[in-house]
Amino acid sequence: MNTPKWLTARTVFIGFLLLLIMSWAGNVWYYFGVRLDKPLFLVHLGSYDVNQEEIPIYYLENKTGDNRVIYIKFDELPYSSYRIEEVKEYTHHVLKVLYYKPLREENEQNEQQDLVIHEMEVVYQGIEPERIPIGEIRIETFDQSDEDSIVLTTSSGGSPDGSGLTALRMKEPAILERVSLNQSDIEPVLQLMVNDTDYTDLQEWKLNANDPIRISYKWNLPKKGEGSMRVYNPVVQLHFKREDGSTKVEAIALNESSVYFSEEQVRSYIQER
Repeated sequence: MNTPKWLTARTVFIGFLLLLIMSWAGNVWYYFGVRLDKPLFLVHLGSYDVNQEEIPIYYLENKTGDNRVIYIKFDELPYSSYRIEEVKEYTHHVLKVLYYKPLREENEQNEQQDLVIHEMEVVYQGIEPERIPIGEIRIETFDQSDEDSIVLTTSSGGSPDGSGLTALRMKEPAILERVSLNQSDIEPVLQLMVNDTDYTDLQEWKLNANDPIRISYKWNLPKKGEGSMRVYNPVVQLHFKREDGSTKVEAIALNESSVYFSEEQVRSYIQER
């Protein structure tokens, strides 16, 4: 039995109409579900050396549209320049980083006081500027003088799965008394090992010149929820005692957690905002 021509045409029309409806519904879901009204700055919980050239601030933008970030400003730390780079592209959004370069007068290094920054001003293209919370950014003084350093960094790197390794070598004999993190609330999302031993279980360790130290770590950010898109920038502190009895704390920075955000984390984070 042959299908009437009018029925075939009707079937094609209905199918075409359903595709249009599905496409429209998808666009509506996008605009009301995941499209950002303005760039979304992530919560930053990190420490940066007072002499660090640039401070990275991460945020999400729509892949298309207006309301772009022009610049940011910390009242406590005036800037001399900034630059914006794209970090990673997702289905509907782009993760970007603004590198904030503090203004420093000549010979000012090592003289600036430690700071804690909780909010900043954001200037956008197309909408009014505003002040927003940024988390807690600490500008601290770390003794990183090469001349007085006990360790030498031989290699450092990270992987897309959130793991990383920093390899050190001793420049002189010393006792590693303990290892600590400068952020107490970071332990649930960071696994930190020193020579394959959990850093909290490490006993006093006598080291000779040229002995290796391996600091390995793994970020375990939750897939969903408020903590899934936080930017952590911790510092590992190695507490040494020299042979002459003096003490020395070496500050070793880890790779930021922001490198490892997944598509699922971005989508969930935006939908929950």
